[in-house]
Amino acid sequence: MPDITLQGALDMEVDSLGRATGASVGGGPVSALRPNRALATPPALTEAPIVVVGHPGGFAGNGVEIRGFAFSWGGAAGTTGGVGIVGLRANNLTIEGNRFEAGYVTATDLRASNATVRHNAGLGLGANCSFCLTGPGSYTVDGNSLLNGGLGGAFVLAVIAHAPIAAGAAPAAAIEPYVLPASAHVDATIRNNEFRGHVRKPVGFGVRVGAVGSGAAGVPQSSTVLVEGNTLTRNTFNIITDAAFPAVGATGNISLTLAGNAISVACQTDLFVTFSRQNTVLPPPVTPPPMVRNSSYQLTLGGDVAWANAWYYHPAGLGNTLTVDGTPIANAVNVPYDATRSCP
Repeated sequence: MPDITLQGALDMEVDSLGRATGASVGGGPVSALRPNRALATPPALTEAPIVVVGHPGGFAGNGVEIRGFAFSWGGAAGTTGGVGIVGLRANNLTIEGNRFEAGYVTATDLRASNATVRHNAGLGLGANCSFCLTGPGSYTVDGNSLLNGGLGGAFVLAVIAHAPIAAGAAPAAAIEPYVLPASAHVDATIRNNEFRGHVRKPVGFGVRVGAVGSGAAGVPQSSTVLVEGNTLTRNTFNIITDAAFPAVGATGNISLTLAGNAISVACQTDLFVTFSRQNTVLPPPVTPPPMVRNSSYQLTLGGDVAWANAWYYHPAGLGNTLTVDGTPIANAVNVPYDATRSCP
């Protein structure tokens, strides 16, 4: 039994593949959560209608279930900001059957938690990750649809430094900050979702896995991610594996496994792998780009994408290793970005 359940009236319809459509079954009633003003945009401050947080030395925010709400935007037409649901230091968090509407930049911002995100729909969200999944912790993302967002679908990181979270209407007391651990690991399973139409240039993505989190370059990090049974299509890049937020001396290891996905029609290419931050080796490039060192990426493609068609940035002299389907990949750079190209 959950400790706390927040239950709205939206009964999320799922399609024949078991993925959220965004509609309520039979056109039934919908409970809408709408802020009375525009919300602040991360990272300066994160504001959200629902914040689930555990105190680092006291009360826990565990066993919460959030179901059946439409998160409607409260700002003026054309404005964006805020997050639908924030979780920090929360275990056994379930976010299921909700609809996140245009205006919000992010549906869920989950940090140092263990959570299941199931049968939710995100429609036209803003220029951030729609599902931001940050460890240490574990996440299961199953049966969701994210369509036509401003930046990307699911983004996995092992840890980030504390970013301010508001506890109510501004001004409000700040949430107790997250203290970086000595090391960090995240496990994520991303299964049976549709992530479509994230076509921002130079970077939009369906799934992104980053080696190093923001403000946490001094923490050794590792990520283990399974991407299984999804439809990833018509994104600038359908999958990105990159350094994310590297600094001098940063190290981050990634194990990424693909299985049974339908991956197609990327605007640039289906798979982009780089030991730099993704955009720093795309036009206009940063010279030299910030890179991780002495890091390992292990990719198991499972026949979902052809390595011959992948782009990768793996220069020599940094101590990094790249292994694809058990085969070590020699140092090389292959990033033929074409700014004039759009999704067909």
